[in-house]
Amino acid sequence: MTVRKTKIKKPREMTVRFNPIRGVNDKLSPEAGGYAYAQIMENFDVSDGTLVPADGFDLLDEYVVPEGKMPRKCYLYKKYKTDGTPDHRLIVYFDDKYLYTCPFAGGTLTKISGVTFDSDPLGVLYKYNNQNVMIFAKSGGGLCIYNGSTVTNVPNAPEITSMCIHFERLFVTTAGAENALWFSDDFDPANWNVSLSEAGFIEMNDPAGELLKVVSFGDYLYVFRTYGITRISAYSDQRQFSATNLFLSSGKIFADSVMVCGDCIIFVATDGMYRFDGVSTQKISDAFYDRIDPDYPYCKGQYYNGYAYVRVKVGYNAAAAAEIIKLNPKTLEVTFLNGSMLSDFLTVDCDGKYKLYGATARFNQLCVLNQKDKLLYGAKLKMVWENGESDFGVPVQKTLKKLSFYSKADATAILFADGVKHTYKVKGSDKPVVLKPNLKGVRFKLRFEAREVTTRIASPELQLEYYL
Repeated sequence: MTVRKTKIKKPREMTVRFNPIRGVNDKLSPEAGGYAYAQIMENFDVSDGTLVPADGFDLLDEYVVPEGKMPRKCYLYKKYKTDGTPDHRLIVYFDDKYLYTCPFAGGTLTKISGVTFDSDPLGVLYKYNNQNVMIFAKSGGGLCIYNGSTVTNVPNAPEITSMCIHFERLFVTTAGAENALWFSDDFDPANWNVSLSEAGFIEMNDPAGELLKVVSFGDYLYVFRTYGITRISAYSDQRQFSATNLFLSSGKIFADSVMVCGDCIIFVATDGMYRFDGVSTQKISDAFYDRIDPDYPYCKGQYYNGYAYVRVKVGYNAAAAAEIIKLNPKTLEVTFLNGSMLSDFLTVDCDGKYKLYGATARFNQLCVLNQKDKLLYGAKLKMVWENGESDFGVPVQKTLKKLSFYSKADATAILFADGVKHTYKVKGSDKPVVLKPNLKGVRFKLRFEAREVTTRIASPELQLEYYL
């Protein structure tokens, strides 16, 4: 009789480390080795390789808004009295078609009489007749000049769709003349008489399309058009004005997304988000643009404290909501801020304050970005980080023996094994959290949820076994 010995196979072991934890990257997260990247991330900041609360917002209770009215748009009016002392104002447009104003330090917003608007007006600060004034454009044509006490109407101005100041002229894009960049007389935004010594316009009849927005950047004007960018050289003598096309896009550009961000301009088009340095253009959104609604018409941008804040529409599964993307123009890292419901936002640098103000439809109130307390209108942020489902390069059944990570505050870890959800609530500690789920599956996914202001989740690690 022959006795045969059976050799018992030992399982192979695999360790998967998420150190550092990465931000959103739709291209890499489902791929082998891309599991440290998120497919879904809201209100978490990962700039230091750990999960911590992102920015929140506070209500600005120092401003008393008209009861029952919704703030639509904010403006900063830097004004000085005759003796040189500051008399700065905050101006807000409400849904009753009126502008309201109060001292920048706070107070009751009171109506500016003498002018109404049919839609959110464009506004720009200008020095006119030796005093700072606010210029507001009216839909249908014309503009008004507000000096802090009275309003002067200028009915002969074109219907303005965007405007900026460049070498003491007001440059504007217009409705009804989509291929012409208009400019006022120098030092006089009320003079639109076309002549070689006063006002005029530059026609652009080429495939780049309608003129959407004009911005002053460096020594040039840049006109963002439906499908491209045109650079304008425009100094004091209008006879020497010239135009050069720099960029043609396959996607339509959103006018309100265009923002100067230090040494570059960031803008959004239907085919992606771009960084423009005045000469060349780089698409910077491949990692996260699949999460954004490419046809969202209310996309808007604002530059603050080294970051571009962009209102976009973000979709997860079947749901979609307007959110703010916080983008670092240098590293291209993004953070998704959810829940603010901003109808407008504005960078203010005034009276020693450097803040990002906003108007929130959630409370019909003014608000300010909160980078310290990490609260959203006084409530704790709902934070989510979820990576893409992965087999970690081994397409056989595996057993997830252990999940370990550090969590400074209470949090929830969720594991998906072949789509089946398993939830684990953990207590905050200085020691590592160790879970032994013993889950079987081919593909796994990890999700963290948290709400505490002291949240810090670091160094997740999965230990798995499998047979070949």
